[in-house]
Amino acid sequence: SSGAAWFGRLQTNGTWTAGRPFGVSGATCSSLARMDQGGFIAVGHEPLPNGNDTRATWWRLGPTGAPLARWQFAGGPSSDFVDVTRSAAGTLFVIGHTNHKVSGRAALFARVDRYGVETTTRVLSGATPRSLIGITWHPAGYIVATGGQSPTADPNAGTAPLVLSLDPWGHTSCEKAGKC
Repeated sequence: SSGAAWFGRLQTNGTWTAGRPFGVSGATCSSLARMDQGGFIAVGHEPLPNGNDTRATWWRLGPTGAPLARWQFAGGPSSDFVDVTRSAAGTLFVIGHTNHKVSGRAALFARVDRYGVETTTRVLSGATPRSLIGITWHPAGYIVATGGQSPTADPNAGTAPLVLSLDPWGHTSCEKAGKC
């Protein structure tokens, strides 16, 4: 599948081995994380048939990169997953962005269990457009995500740095999560 995303391994000497494509033609993978049961979760996007938009996608890959499952964000019209991190318990957290029908660009969050099953998806919409590009798990039990946020409702107004602290369900506060 020419033009698809690729999984491969680099040996310690820098030699590329075990390359294999996954996803449809035009798929892009931006990050991956190891799973407890072996294999990986890769995140990125696949193009939609209209040729203009993309759909945020994650792929569950076996230890050699063989595609085992694929999940796509149901919203849109254009979305992308850009980073993934893993908790000590093996839960995977995925972030990205989507074009939200109310607030324009909005941050996107997904939680994937240790078996590769999506358990939570949230659009983190706000008063201004935002996008998340980096995520890490903090040992104290929360997620830190970074990205950008437009200072106004105009998505063309420029971007200011954005850092969010999220609970394991993608909420920015314990009240919203109902866990206080």
